[in-house]
Amino acid sequence: MLRKTIKNIAVLDLQNFTAEALRRIKKIDGCAIILISKNASEEWKNVYANIKIQNVAQIIETDAHKHSVLNGVVTLNDSNVTDDCIYVINGIAVLETVKKIPDLCVNGIIFKRKMSQYNISLLNGRSVELDDEVTIKAYMNVVEIDSDTVRNFDNNTCVVAGNIIDIKNDVTEQMLTDKKITFAAGNKVECNKNISGYVKANSIAGNKITEKNE
Repeated sequence: MLRKTIKNIAVLDLQNFTAEALRRIKKIDGCAIILISKNASEEWKNVYANIKIQNVAQIIETDAHKHSVLNGVVTLNDSNVTDDCIYVINGIAVLETVKKIPDLCVNGIIFKRKMSQYNISLLNGRSVELDDEVTIKAYMNVVEIDSDTVRNFDNNTCVVAGNIIDIKNDVTEQMLTDKKITFAAGNKVECNKNISGYVKANSIAGNKITEKNE
C-alpha cells in the first residue's frame, strides 16, 4: 500500500479519518495543530501511533466534530457560536457570549466579558476580563484615533485593533481620562510623549507601546 505524507497544513482535523484511512498516512510534517477525537477507538489510536509526526506545534484532543479557523479580530456571541465546533483564532478574540460556551484555541489575546465563559484547548497569549458595561470598539487591522474619535466614544470604551492603534497628537491625557479609554492592539500602540504615561498604564500590546517621534 502506497503511504503518503501530509505537509504544511495549518489545522489538520483527523477526527473523521477512519483507522483504514490513517493507515495510508506515513508522516505528518509542518502542521500548526492536529485535532484528534477524545473518543477514538483503540484501533484508531494504535494506527495513529505508527504515524511519524514532526514539526507540529500542538496536538489537541477534542469532542467537537467541526472546526473554524479565524484570523484578525474576531467577535463571538450567542448568535454566531455553534455547538460542536472548536474555534481556532489567530489574533484577538472578543468574547461576548451569554449562554453559549465556545471551545477555543487562541494564538493571541482573549477579551471576555465577566458573564462570558469558554473552554480553552490552547492559549498562546493571554486572557483579559472586561466589565460587562465596557464598550468594545473592534478594528480588524490599523486604526487612527484623533480627538474627534475620542469625543465620539462612549465612556469606558476599550479600543481593540488586530494590528496597530495610532493615537494622533491632538489627543490629550485629559480626554482619555475623562472618557476612561483603554487600548489593546495585536501588534503595537503608538502615541506621543505627552500621553505615553496614560497609554502605557492602560494598554495591552502584542508587540510594544511606542512614543512617536515629534
